[in-house]
Amino acid sequence: MQFTILFSASKAMAKWLKLDAPRIPSPDGKRIGTQPLITNAQKICWQCHVIENRPRSGLYTVLAVEAFSRYTLIIPYPGRPRLEDLENEILRRWANELLNLMIVSGEIDEADVDVVIEKFLELDKPIDWVSNTDLSVQGHASDAGKWVTDTLYQDGGAALDDDRAIALGLHINQFKKKSKDANGKIEHFYPMERMLDDALFRFASGLAKDRYEQTRRGDFPNPFLPTLETINNEPMPSNVVQMANYRHK
Repeated sequence: MQFTILFSASKAMAKWLKLDAPRIPSPDGKRIGTQPLITNAQKICWQCHVIENRPRSGLYTVLAVEAFSRYTLIIPYPGRPRLEDLENEILRRWANELLNLMIVSGEIDEADVDVVIEKFLELDKPIDWVSNTDLSVQGHASDAGKWVTDTLYQDGGAALDDDRAIALGLHINQFKKKSKDANGKIEHFYPMERMLDDALFRFASGLAKDRYEQTRRGDFPNPFLPTLETINNEPMPSNVVQMANYRHK
């Protein structure tokens, strides 16, 4: 399977990275720079934003929110990274956290971890950047930024370390969210649940223990088909599993 990764940079992110990226074309000439992001089987979209932890601190936190699940990655930075390094870090964090979701949910066994890792690493994943702010998804990024600044204020710290950033992200991703579907209907869902559905569909083909309607035996269902339901309605546990721990030497 091939799919494209689209990173949509908010104005703050584009300025921070000194990014000169195109805007998403607008069919009707309206909402230029604020086009909706749509993740599907062929594309996964992330709204990327950045905050400075405290004014003139030079310490930053990147917030990357996936458009379908509203799943949020929180990544601390002591300064401005190179674009390629940022891309690699988002991919690394995404891979670690989706692997964690699969294992903790019980949808894959420990023996299957290397298979999932190889599928993730081998897939052709072209990356595109645009200067764009999906206002709906950006709202979740802004909320996550508030969580970061409030946490730092309460702790008296200047920046989150990686472990605290991951733990805070897992905490945020267990809260129920809402968004409008393509028909304008309000949907309520858990980010962890939707990210798990997406990850199993993309990276765990052939590993499903159960049979699913409209799905080949051994595969997980396509979460982007409207007739298929999500896996469960409960928040996921927050155990953390690191992808690197399972990588073949």
